[in-house]
Amino acid sequence: MRALGLRAGLAPAMAALAMVALAGAVVHAATWECRVTAVWSPLVLPERDYLARTAPTVRLEDDGTHAVVTRCARHPGEPERRCERIGIDWVEQRAENAGRKYYRFATHYDLQLFLDRTFVENDGLGTVYHGQCREVGQ
Repeated sequence: MRALGLRAGLAPAMAALAMVALAGAVVHAATWECRVTAVWSPLVLPERDYLARTAPTVRLEDDGTHAVVTRCARHPGEPERRCERIGIDWVEQRAENAGRKYYRFATHYDLQLFLDRTFVENDGLGTVYHGQCREVGQ
């Protein structure tokens, strides 16, 4: 949040402003399941079979007032997939491409969902994921 010039105490106020901004807009509530098809990272060079081994997925639930992202993947040495839920602080309607961008300020996380149902996700740690989404319900 320092990069934005904001104080930590302003995050709840900004989230409230986001909800007010969304209340005035026509928002389509939806749930999206997204399959990761590419990964870029300057920190770690993913092995060739990285996507096959880890099977990363992203699920976005946006009811027009609140949004939550659930990221899941398999991890080495663990028998089951591990998931993390990320509460979204701010949602922005992108005019230039009519997509939406979802932000989590504390972790510098963001996810962009475009009209063609592709997405780009920045995990806030230097890794970027790209893939295709499908709408699974409201």
